[in-house]
Amino acid sequence: VSRLLQVCQAVGIAKSMKRVLLCRTDAVGDLILTLPVARSLKTVQPELEITLLAAKYTAPLLAGEAYLDNVVAISNR
Repeated sequence: VSRLLQVCQAVGIAKSMKRVLLCRTDAVGDLILTLPVARSLKTVQPELEITLLAAKYTAPLLAGEAYLDNVVAISNR
């Protein structure tokens, strides 16, 4: 992830982003493995608004996650 952010910074992509939507509506493990992406993005650009789209049953796991501004829970069925 950090290499991806270095490339984004080098070409100026990160500075032009204002909002990001991360989508993880499948398994709990995959959701947890997505959190470092949010942390890295917030570290590079603290003013970035990060929303995570998650399954209803996994959304409670994200309560209090400091690097997420919003969590949107959807039903998978």
